[in-house]
Amino acid sequence: MTRLNAIEMGHGPVQLVFAHGVFGQGRNFGNVAKLLADQTTSVLLDLPNHGRSPWTDSFDFDLFADLVADELRARGAQEAPITLVGHSMGGKVAMRLALRHPELLSRLVVADMSPVARSGNDDFQYLIDSLLSLDLDRLASRKDADNALAEKIPNTAVRAFLLQNPHRATSGGILYLRDQGTIVPWKLKFPGTPSHSVSFQGFVKSAPLDLPYDDKQSATVTVRVTGSATWQYGT
Repeated sequence: MTRLNAIEMGHGPVQLVFAHGVFGQGRNFGNVAKLLADQTTSVLLDLPNHGRSPWTDSFDFDLFADLVADELRARGAQEAPITLVGHSMGGKVAMRLALRHPELLSRLVVADMSPVARSGNDDFQYLIDSLLSLDLDRLASRKDADNALAEKIPNTAVRAFLLQNPHRATSGGILYLRDQGTIVPWKLKFPGTPSHSVSFQGFVKSAPLDLPYDDKQSATVTVRVTGSATWQYGT
């Protein structure tokens, strides 16, 4: 069985599963899951073709619903039905799942989606066309991708949301801090006079569940060093 990528948060007795909207990913619900951590154990799914979940050959809501159902069964929903929350596209997937696999759900919550047929959306198509216009081989960072989209998509927040999903492995190209487990070079600069820094190879073990980082964003980090470390003070 192909498993979907998911993040689990909280320790409460209620099993709560979130399904995000188009262009999003499970971690979009991170702040909500934090607020509910005492009451629920939240599972933040990456739907197919989003985040770190596998890609499918076609965009089909029944297929998506079946893949989510497989993931829920793997998490014990057959024996202990869960509460499923679907937003926008995730709401459509959730409704299809409720019709096809009702035994897996105890409750269904659908936000920003109605159970009616919809025609094409020109705004979404424009965003998709803008993303398809990116020359990925010429992009070295998320900042490069953001700059390339700026003329077509002036809204900074919209660009940040769209650029959650594109990623590339270690052989050059776009790389995000949230690509956990990918070993990349780091350099930490420490304040003071004289200034000093340390360079090393490492990877991100965990990252906050908010909007994606760019290659210049500051962050608070904890560094654990193994082996011997050599410190070199700046001149």
